[in-house]
This record gives sequence, structure tokens and C-alpha cells, in this order.
Amino acid sequence: MHPTRLGCKLLVVTMLVAGTGIALSANHSSRKQDLIGIERLHEQDKEATLSDSADQLAKLWDKEAIRFPADRPAEIGAAVIYADDKEWEKSSGRERTLCYDMEVQDIQIAGDWAFEWGYFSGKIAKGDNVSILYGKGMRVMRKQSDGTWRFARVMSLLAPSPSAVVLEHPCQLAPTTNIVTTKRLPPNNALSASHSSRKQDLIGIERLHEQDKEATLSDSADQLAKLWDKEAIRFPAERPAEIGGAVIYADDKQWEKSSGRERSLCYDLEAQDIQIAGDWAFEWAYGSYKIAKGNDISIQYGKLLRVMRRQSDGTWRFARVMALLAPSASAVVLKHPCQ
Repeated sequence: MHPTRLGCKLLVVTMLVAGTGIALSANHSSRKQDLIGIERLHEQDKEATLSDSADQLAKLWDKEAIRFPADRPAEIGAAVIYADDKEWEKSSGRERTLCYDMEVQDIQIAGDWAFEWGYFSGKIAKGDNVSILYGKGMRVMRKQSDGTWRFARVMSLLAPSPSAVVLEHPCQLAPTTNIVTTKRLPPNNALSASHSSRKQDLIGIERLHEQDKEATLSDSADQLAKLWDKEAIRFPAERPAEIGGAVIYADDKQWEKSSGRERSLCYDLEAQDIQIAGDWAFEWAYGSYKIAKGNDISIQYGKLLRVMRRQSDGTWRFARVMALLAPSASAVVLKHPCQ
């Protein structure tokens, strides 16, 4: 993905609810071919990003892809994304891409869906000014009918400094480009063979949503800990990813004990789509959050991408969570925002 599109405009990715369950591949021997196809998508991503061409970038997207600019509501559909990229390409004095480094940390494949997360850096030039961006990205990919893969949802979170990412080959002042992929590939996850369980899955996910609201409003690290898969990953903006439920809990416990911390007064999260793929599910949402710190009360708005994982007892927990704060209420679409 173009680092400028990931950075200045910030892509965020989410998922569509299908009317029926999606078809899950029963042939796990195809995993190797899937990884080859995903690696080819990574190569195309680098080529298109460095081309600064809307036509080349358009080849990366699933037709039902969704992108989330930071400053306005979602761009839904590849045609809408392409139109925005074309307008950007033609704009006067726009930035040029000099380097793109995306280092993927993990890939999970679930039937015709796959998701990955990684750290990135990008070097851009605008006029005589050259700057380097850093951040974290989470991308959902979808296998096409011809066996190739395209991006279906992408979220990126800009980092305030290089210390918030862990990169082996970051963009430097000297010209360089690189994509490092797949540092950790766990074994195939079991994919559910029964689509009749979809209704129960949705009930379980809705229960997770209820627990999420209860735990968030409790401001209790012990309650929040019940939401997370043991191998969960959370993406703070200002530091590297928190990997593992135990690490997330320790950070929340430290926050809970901190002096003068904020208190949660309202939490409204409105999921827009859910996609279930075996023992994994993906959703995106708009949200608002009212907090008090001392005598000051404020409301935050944002977009979230969450990956959930079914547990051995049939319940669901969060496995990956990334949140993108919005600069104003106009960047989200909420029916019941915090007031």
C-alpha cells in the first residue's frame, strides 16, 4: 500500500457480512499455494506503491474492499478507492514515494480469507522536503476466483517515532526498498466444517460485544483480561505491539493503578460488518468514548478493526485489535454516539 495513502490518509480495513457462510477450503495442502499467492500480492504492493499510480494500486484491491481515511467515513468499494487515488495522483504538488518497507510479522489463513500484521516505514518527498513515516499495519486479504489474492481490508496506524516500531530494514535517507514477510507462521487453524453453526457464532460474538462494553466501563484490568485470546495482539500507537494476553493485562493493570488516570463514562461501539471464517471472525466498527480526567470531560471518536478467535469452549475472544482515532465526529457515522 502506498505509504502516503497509509500514512497521511491512513487506510483502514474491515469486512463485509455475507448473507450466508463463506466457503471454506477443505484442502489444507493448498496452504503452500496460498502463501505463494500472498507473497505475489506483497510484491505487487511494493511495485504499485513505488509507482505512485492509481491504476497500479487499483490492481491490489478486492472489488468489495473498504478503506478508512482518518478524516472522513469509510470509502466502500474498489471503485470509490480508485477514484480517490486518481484524484490524489492528479493533484498538484503531491508527494512522491521514495521507499516502502513493510515487514510482515504474522500471517493466518482461514479458507478464502487471510490476515496479517506488520511494521512499516515509508519515505516520501514533497517538493524539496523528504520525510520518513513509521507505523503498524493490519491487512485482511481475500482469495479471488482465479486463485490470486487481493486486499479486502487494511488498517494502518501511524507511529509518533521510530521507537514505536520494530524494523530490520527501515527506510533511510539513502534510497532503499524492501518487504520482509512471514516471520512467524503458526500451523493451520482448524476450520469449521459446519455452516449451520453460524447463528451460534454470531450469538457468541454478540456476547463478546456485551462483555467488551461492561469491561470497558468498569475500568478494571481483571475484567478487560477476560476479553482477550491468550495469543492476542494489541497495537498501541506510541510503542511496539503488545503480544500476548499476559502482556496486555500487565499494561492494563499498570494503567488501572496509575495516579490521576481517566475514568470511562460512556462507550459506544457500532459494528458495521462481521465476517466469519472457521474459528476466526473479523469486524470493523465506528466508536465513541467519553472519559473524565479530573474535572475535564472529553469525547473521542474513531474506527476499529478487530479479529476474534473462537475458543475451545465455543466462546469468542479478541485476537487482534487496532484502533484509529478520528480528528472529529465527522469522520465517523454513529447512530448513538456518546454525548
